[in-house]
Amino acid sequence: MIDFRSGVRVGGSPPPIFDNIDRWFHPETLFQLCSIKGFIDGLDEGRTRTFLRSCFSSCITLCTGRRGEQHGFFADNAALPSGQKNVPYRDAVRTFLDKTRRAISATERLYSVFQRQDADPKRELARIRVVKADARALTPHSFGLKPASVAGIITSPPYLCMSDYALGQRLSYEWLFPGQMAKDFGIEIGARRTRFRPEIALEKYLVDMELVGRSAANLLRPGGMMATVLGAPVARPFLQSDVLEQIHKSWIRCGFRRVWTKWRPIHWHRNHGYSKLKLELISVYALER
Repeated sequence: MIDFRSGVRVGGSPPPIFDNIDRWFHPETLFQLCSIKGFIDGLDEGRTRTFLRSCFSSCITLCTGRRGEQHGFFADNAALPSGQKNVPYRDAVRTFLDKTRRAISATERLYSVFQRQDADPKRELARIRVVKADARALTPHSFGLKPASVAGIITSPPYLCMSDYALGQRLSYEWLFPGQMAKDFGIEIGARRTRFRPEIALEKYLVDMELVGRSAANLLRPGGMMATVLGAPVARPFLQSDVLEQIHKSWIRCGFRRVWTKWRPIHWHRNHGYSKLKLELISVYALER
């Protein structure tokens, strides 16, 4: 790895083994990434190591020839544009340090908010929990809560056949969680890869979305609110399906009543030209039972 105090090369973490790694990363960039990962893995303090692993993950795609491009290229394992043979060099150390500085700066701003509000950061942050769970099978037990005790849910479920979330993060999986990507992709709702069998994809998606509605209903107290953001697929096989209306009807069956709705444009900085989708629907539901 690189000793960041002296810049001396002293070995590093071995590179991950996966197809096309030599097309994703310039040799010098790959060496730098291995050095950074070796440095992180060698840290004793767990929270610092987790923080830096997050920073490392966020800079991996920026160290490829697809720097700044939408995640569909990563999902499709398209490391270089058509006709391009040479992998560009990216300064991984500078990218990593920049990401880390930005993350620290954001953390400092958060703590300054606590300070202005005369709040105890430790107590406030202890109120936050991050839970990895299947939205189709959530129960109050998933969060350590009492049944029918949640006041509100804010969620943006996957849009049908628009994104491959797991595959789009393939490089982070390969570097940090080897072997986990296939499992996570297998349980994904509405994955883009399923678009080649549209009738089956639509049927499964609608079943999954009704299960999401049931899970939400089990969490919410009577009168509790659920706010959602959804977009309709723009692929030709789905244009006559009125997917959003079918989801709405399924959530009505789950005991919800829609109390407010509004269409909003999807701005270019979120879309990145990946999809022709221009609008998404914001809805607020109240649980009636």
